[in-house]
Amino acid sequence: MVVNFRKGAFVLRLNSKRLLVLLGVVLVLSVLAAGCANTGDPVAVVNGEEISSKTFEEELAAAKDYYKQMGTDLDAEENKEQLAEVKEQVLDQLIDRTLLEQKIEEEGIEVSKEEVDGEISKIEEQVGGKEELDKILKEHNLNVDQLRSDIEYQLALEKLAKSRVDPVSEEEIQELYDQYAQNMENPESLENMRGEIEQFLVQQQREKVLIELVQELRDNAEIKKFLG
Repeated sequence: MVVNFRKGAFVLRLNSKRLLVLLGVVLVLSVLAAGCANTGDPVAVVNGEEISSKTFEEELAAAKDYYKQMGTDLDAEENKEQLAEVKEQVLDQLIDRTLLEQKIEEEGIEVSKEEVDGEISKIEEQVGGKEELDKILKEHNLNVDQLRSDIEYQLALEKLAKSRVDPVSEEEIQELYDQYAQNMENPESLENMRGEIEQFLVQQQREKVLIELVQELRDNAEIKKFLG
């Protein structure tokens, strides 16, 4: 599984289940590339669209920061091989995002300002207000505009996947509840858990759909990599 490095470091601080979903950590293909100036020599070209070295270096810096918080210095000599692997992961994330953004545009999917505002308000409520959110973002070299851009992308992804996701069946809900109940001394009732279980199953389907969609897009795309 590819780690969303920039948000990975961010949510270490937030530690909120809702935010993990909202900020796209469970959407393993997501990466905060929108809003970055597309300058510098390209590291890849995807269906004629360039991914700049500037964007790549910003994402690589986020990856290094994420690993540093995990106790690993990717710039250390002994981690050269791991750094090379991470560079490939970062580039693949950017390629996957570009493919998905192209598909979103092709299908005419739009996200309103009101939808983004609503998600921002939920985040502010969970972390203790706008000032606290600004503080957390600043700690991780992010700002509200970048967050808004990424939320817009996440919501667009949800819409892209929605038409491809089958309704959750009662059997699926019951099966997952039974697994939960077996591991709890005093499990909550199915009715109390139903909404959460259904949301989890839908999210699982979305992840699977997006992974399959990206592979399909890759199979039919013209992709050139120039990463040295």
